Amino acid sequence: MKNIKYTFVFILCFFSLSSCFKDQGNYDYMDVNEIAIDSLGGPYNLYFKVDTLRIKPHLTFTMDTNDPNRYAYEWRIGQATEGNKRPLVSTDRDLELPIDLTPDTYSVYYTVHDKETDLKWSSYTTLTVSTPNTRGFFVSGEDEDGYAEVDMIAFLVSDTVIMKNLLKDNGMPRYKKPLRAIHTGTTSDPKRAKMWIMNGEGSYYVNTKTFEASPGNTFKNLLFTSFEMPLDIYPVELAPRVFAAGGNQNFARRLVITNTGHIFSADLFNGDFYANPINRVGSASTNLFEVEPFFFYSPKAYSLARYVVYDKVGKRFLRAVPTDPALTAMSDAQTDIFPWIQGATGRDFVYGENTNNTELSAPYGNSYAIMKDLNNQYNIYMFYVGDGSIFSPSKRGNYRVQSSAVDFDKASNYTFASNRPLLFYSVGSKLYAYDFNPGLEKNYLVNDFGEEITMICTDIQNGIGHNLFVATYDNVKKGTIKKYAIGADRNTLVMTEDANVNWTGLVKVKSIDYKNSTH
Repeated sequence: MKNIKYTFVFILCFFSLSSCFKDQGNYDYMDVNEIAIDSLGGPYNLYFKVDTLRIKPHLTFTMDTNDPNRYAYEWRIGQATEGNKRPLVSTDRDLELPIDLTPDTYSVYYTVHDKETDLKWSSYTTLTVSTPNTRGFFVSGEDEDGYAEVDMIAFLVSDTVIMKNLLKDNGMPRYKKPLRAIHTGTTSDPKRAKMWIMNGEGSYYVNTKTFEASPGNTFKNLLFTSFEMPLDIYPVELAPRVFAAGGNQNFARRLVITNTGHIFSADLFNGDFYANPINRVGSASTNLFEVEPFFFYSPKAYSLARYVVYDKVGKRFLRAVPTDPALTAMSDAQTDIFPWIQGATGRDFVYGENTNNTELSAPYGNSYAIMKDLNNQYNIYMFYVGDGSIFSPSKRGNYRVQSSAVDFDKASNYTFASNRPLLFYSVGSKLYAYDFNPGLEKNYLVNDFGEEITMICTDIQNGIGHNLFVATYDNVKKGTIKKYAIGADRNTLVMTEDANVNWTGLVKVKSIDYKNSTH
C-alpha cells in the first residue's frame, strides 16, 4: 500500500506542473520542395535481347532551383525480397535499358532524391520480359574479334526480329571456330530438349530461354563409359536434327559425334546420357577409329531407323541402327555404281548432306557425299539410307563432276537442292550451280555478290529444300542473309529472290539451324 500511495502523489504533481506551461508559439516551419512524378507508363511487355525499355518521366518541382546537382536518381528492377534491395540498373534521370533480363515479370521502381532536403520521392510500374526465341533460325558465326557468337532471326506472330549476341556474358569462355547452334527439337519428354553451342574449340549446352550456361554444361558430364576417353571431348555433330516446320523430334534416340571422331548414342527414355563409343566394328572390339563429323540418314523418315558414317582411317562407309553398340561393314559387288569401301578408288570424303530428294524411289530423302581422288577428280555419290523397311542403305547414283564446273576444286561451301539434281557451290564472292543430271550436265554462275560468301544452305528444316539461303559478309554491313527460290525446270535455272528476306548486321555467318519449340 505504501508504494501505491507514493506513486499516486507523483503522478498528481506531474500533471499539476504540466498545466503551468504555456504555448509560446515558438515553432520553425520550412517549405518542402515537393516532387510530383507523372505516371511511368506501362505495364511494359518487351522481348529478351531484342527490345529496349525507354521511360522519360515528367517531373514537377514546387521549388525547383534548376540545379542539376541537387537531385540524384535511381532505377531499380526486380522482385525484392525482405531485407534485399532490387538491383540498381541506372542512375540517369531517364531510363534507356536494353532488355537483358531473364524472362519474367518485374517491378520497375524510380526514385528522385532531393539531396538538399534529403527527401525521396518514388513511383513504379511493371515490366514483363518474354523470350522471342521460340521459332526462327539460330545464326552461328564470328563476331568482329573472331570469336564464336550467335544471333537469332526470330519469327514472331506479326514480325521478324533479330536477336543479337546471345552468347554475350553467358557464363562460358569465349571460343573460336564456330560450327553450329543446334536445338535438338522437342522430344516426347520436353526435359530432354537441349540447345547446343558447338565450336571447334569447345561445345556446351545453354538455358534454352536465356542462353546462360555454367562450366558443368558439358558433354563430359553426360558421358558414362568404360573406355578411356580424352579429357577435352565435346560434340561437333548431332542427329537427328529438326527437319520440319513444327520443330518436333519424337525419336527415342540421339546420336553425337565428338571432336575426337567418336560416336555416342543416348536412349532419351532413360535420360540424355551416353555410354560406350560406337565407332568400332563389332561390339567386342576395343579398336576405336575416327569418323567424319557427319551422320547420313533419311531426314523425312518417321524414325531414325539407321544411319551411315564415314571411317576416316579405313576410308569406308559403315552403317548402324541407333541401338547398335558398334558399326557394321557393308559389302560391295563389282557391278555396283560405286563402292562403300574407297581403298581401290583412291577417293576420300569431302562433304556430306541429307536432302528431301525422293528420286529413284527414295520416299524419305536421299543422301549425298562429295568424294575426291588423288588426281583432284570429284565424284558425287547418291544413296538412300531409308527407314526400317529396308535392310541396308542402297546406292542410287555416282556422278562424275565435269570440267564445266568452274573452279570446283576451289569451292569453300556446298549445298544440294532437293527438287532436282543440282549442287550449289561458292568460290569467294561467286555462287555457282552445277546440274549433274547425267548427259545434261550444266554449270551456272548464279551471281557474283561482290562480297565473300560465308554460307550456303538449302533449308530442309523449316522448308522442304527448294529454297537457297546465301550469307555474305563485308566490314560495313556485316553478315547478310538472302533467300532464293530454286526453279524446278531442268532445262534451265531460274533463281527468284525473296524480297522479304534481307537480314543484315549479323555475325560472319557459318551456319543456320531452325528451332520451333517452347522448351
